[in-house]
Amino acid sequence: MKSAVPLLLVVAALGGCGDDDSPAADLGARDAGPCEPGWALLFEDGFEVDSETPTVDGYPALPRALFPEDGTRWTQIQNSHEGENAMALVDGPSGRALECLASGQPDGVASKMDVGRQPFDFLAGDRVRITASLWVDGPEATFADNTLIDLEDSDDVRIDGDFAGAGLRIRTDGEGRLALDRGEIPGREGPGTMALTRLSTLRSDYVFPLREWVEVEVTLQLGVDVAPSTTAIDETFDEAITAGWVTVRVREEADAEPRLVLRMAGTTTLDPDALREVVEREAPGTSLSVDEPIDLDSFQIGATNNRSTVDAAVRVDAVRIEGDRCPSR
Repeated sequence: MKSAVPLLLVVAALGGCGDDDSPAADLGARDAGPCEPGWALLFEDGFEVDSETPTVDGYPALPRALFPEDGTRWTQIQNSHEGENAMALVDGPSGRALECLASGQPDGVASKMDVGRQPFDFLAGDRVRITASLWVDGPEATFADNTLIDLEDSDDVRIDGDFAGAGLRIRTDGEGRLALDRGEIPGREGPGTMALTRLSTLRSDYVFPLREWVEVEVTLQLGVDVAPSTTAIDETFDEAITAGWVTVRVREEADAEPRLVLRMAGTTTLDPDALREVVEREAPGTSLSVDEPIDLDSFQIGATNNRSTVDAAVRVDAVRIEGDRCPSR
């Protein structure tokens, strides 16, 4: 078991949040030789299993077959509030789907109920494409302040001896709009600017609908020292030469084609130099260890961070992760 300290807590209180994991096949392994540009499938799962399979201890409606010992499917469950949160298989748009129920907690307390997959090794310069069908519900009119997808580094940074987690989140903001949350990657908002503990969130105008299946496709170009765009749909930058950016497309049931809802440039991976500057400035005397190159190695999906204070339900189906290790320039 690894303990991760979110890097945004460096200047506040150093604490831990546990992730249960187990060994997995190294789907993110890199070839030593030259690579060819193009998308490669790294992982996919539609949550289809034999209905007679044994279940996971503590989860009577969750088949153990989703977590095989050889690590070929999901490798971890994250549950921040046992006894309050729940996970089960339910009917999905094309068979079975995973339902994650994360209880509402007092303001500022995160409630997490998700599945995870390790290892990957996405580095600066790589492109990552994540596709999943998602369905959300809650007691409010909008599905606000909930994270759906995490892509994180779990083992390259230690603060006072503890692993510190840092990464990107696809979430809904306070108005229910899809966004790329960069608040857990220290960096700069542009070349030559001051190092920040939290980078700004890149927001779309798309409000995630309740109780409807939506296919979400997130494409990331991982890069540092990139000034963020100023508009949610930005046609001014060239994806072929811009070091860091995100695009988000959605396909609702009635849509024939995916719809682009977010296209923005910006830093999209941890900047080790900025991290060192932040720690030296904000937390002098803190022990910091950084293994380079930094890679984003951990993927989580579900109700990965409910901060809305009310109960939230997220259903997940048709998860697909692809990588392009040498995108064309």
